[in-house]
Amino acid sequence: MLEDSDADVRRDAALALGSIGAETETVVPQLIPLLEDSDSGVRSDAAFALGDIGAEAKTALSQLVPLLKDSDSGVRDAVAKAFEKIGLSLQKKAHWLTSLELDIAVSNLESALKIVAEPEANFSQSTIANLRIYINALKAAQSNRPFIQSIPTNPYIWGIYLFFLFGTSATPRRWWRKIYETLKPK
Repeated sequence: MLEDSDADVRRDAALALGSIGAETETVVPQLIPLLEDSDSGVRSDAAFALGDIGAEAKTALSQLVPLLKDSDSGVRDAVAKAFEKIGLSLQKKAHWLTSLELDIAVSNLESALKIVAEPEANFSQSTIANLRIYINALKAAQSNRPFIQSIPTNPYIWGIYLFFLFGTSATPRRWWRKIYETLKPK
């Protein structure tokens, strides 16, 4: 149905896949080719469906960016709404994303923001503000990752972490005495 000669059938198929959502891993790859369809309604509904899928449609963000400059205003509006929906969903699921996924999502959202923030683009101020909020939230999630990710790979950090976690009460007094005697001026 996605390849039917009738544009209305392709549109309905895209919307149906959007309703199915991320329950199947094959939904997003099936919708991406529709973003290049000759019919603007099909492009618009494919973007709408990807927005409904949310964070799981993160792999389609790079294909959505150029559509923010589509010749059809309906497509541009649908793509902007898709970015808002996907951005909100990514913000909510940021702790489940890998560092690479976060980096790619931030990069694509920043590319989208550059386009929608242009004065001649005529996108709403709420769309621009929402994209900024989502980008900042994802960047905050990125900045919290380095320490947490370094703990399992660096045994020294584990030792320091455990020392501070249990504090001085976990250190036997005789160790403190030896440290004191060693460092005591003679």
